[in-house]
Amino acid sequence: MSKEMKRWDSVVIGSGLAGLMAAIRLQRGGHQVLLLDRRDTPGGKCGVSKLDGYRFTIGCNDFGASMPTRLAEVGVSVEFQPSTTRIHMGPTTITSPPNLGSMLRLLPRIPGIIRLVRAVRKRTYPTIGEIMEHNVRSSPITDMLGLLAYALGTPVQDMTTESLAASFSKTWDYGLDKFMVPVNGVQAITNGLVQRFEELGGTLQLGVTCEQIETLSTHKVIHTNAGPLEATHVATTQERKYKGRPGLSACQLMLAVPKDFPYIKQRTLIHMPPGVEHWLKTLDIGETPDDYGFHIFKDQEGEDYYTITGYTLMPRGQEAPDQALMDQMEEFMMSHLETHLPGLQEALLYKKFLSPQGYKDQWGLTSELSLAITPPNEDYPPMYDEKQDVYYIGNGIDIPPGDHANSALLSGSIAADKILKQQELLP
Repeated sequence: MSKEMKRWDSVVIGSGLAGLMAAIRLQRGGHQVLLLDRRDTPGGKCGVSKLDGYRFTIGCNDFGASMPTRLAEVGVSVEFQPSTTRIHMGPTTITSPPNLGSMLRLLPRIPGIIRLVRAVRKRTYPTIGEIMEHNVRSSPITDMLGLLAYALGTPVQDMTTESLAASFSKTWDYGLDKFMVPVNGVQAITNGLVQRFEELGGTLQLGVTCEQIETLSTHKVIHTNAGPLEATHVATTQERKYKGRPGLSACQLMLAVPKDFPYIKQRTLIHMPPGVEHWLKTLDIGETPDDYGFHIFKDQEGEDYYTITGYTLMPRGQEAPDQALMDQMEEFMMSHLETHLPGLQEALLYKKFLSPQGYKDQWGLTSELSLAITPPNEDYPPMYDEKQDVYYIGNGIDIPPGDHANSALLSGSIAADKILKQQELLP
């Protein structure tokens, strides 16, 4: 290595929420930080991009209620508002925030919900499937849990009690009991974080692929497509090997309609048919059930149009399906949407349906909803790799557990604080 090569205090690989948060906290702590990303735009799935002239959200949509607080801690101010949702569970419709009708429909389920909460707190059984079998035995409550399982891309039966308890724990304070959305769209989060990082003097380089991290006695050498870099500390969002299998991958539906086309009162519409434990399991074994879940949300507004973005789960092993299956799934979603948004198909200005492979080709990101479905009593890989002296950050890494934006943000914070503490630079 050349003696003249600049050595950074910290190099952070990946400019998604975890990487941006780690980079900001390290820069605030006195480090000179270089933030790298292999894509040509920062933010990972937390962003908006234009496709054929229309703007769509790439991935992140709703956020736990603690998100504004986490951002404010590092000097990023983003205005949020409560998320609103309409859930169709067969003949039952539930809204969030709940209206009187939704509350009345939930009343008969309260005893079962209480038994479920108690069983989770006591860790009575290692999986939610076993808790449902022994403690609750209520199809409507199973279907409600199915919303969480759907969001993780895993069968209800495989959800671990520990992960569910941690997701709603006050220790991590994700605020998943109340979802929020940025008033000006998710791009405002990424823009605010990038602006704050650069205000603090950090350096962001895009289009840089990390090929190898070489750990030497006093520093690391990061080998990239743009040449080698030296750093004392490294935090990376690169994937690690997991014991569990990944969650299911998602397909993305993107629509554009005239601005005067009537939408529902709520922002998000969820189609969640009964028997979620059965149709999620069917998807997980690689088959297509007759009925299955999907969701859409009202997305970006243009001068004379607005976009609608939606997602559904692809059967396992069908990341690059044939056109027949894609046509079948697209028709399934559109026909159901027509019942909720009458006249939708006739009003369409634009429609595009991406398979998981199509999503990866389009955005340069994976659409897997969970990095790994870990078996009970098995932990995620640790954040700190002692042999490499490297910190791994992002969803599903050690602590805090979870496969969502709030956990990614907190993961970056924890790693940065650990690095700074090593040098006693924490304020």
